[in-house]
Amino acid sequence: MRELPRPDGGPVTASFGVTAYQPEETLDQWLKRVDERMYASKSQGRDQVSGDKNGRP
Repeated sequence: MRELPRPDGGPVTASFGVTAYQPEETLDQWLKRVDERMYASKSQGRDQVSGDKNGRP
């Protein structure tokens, strides 16, 4: 994404949080874990992907 040209010339970055949904958790619990992983990516710098092992925190 960083290399893609933009009309305004500004940079494009992306941070992702990745987790596997677990059948015993609610949607809100799962989204909270995804959100935590995304903020972990952001704290490590731009253009990062953070995930948990086997869908667990």
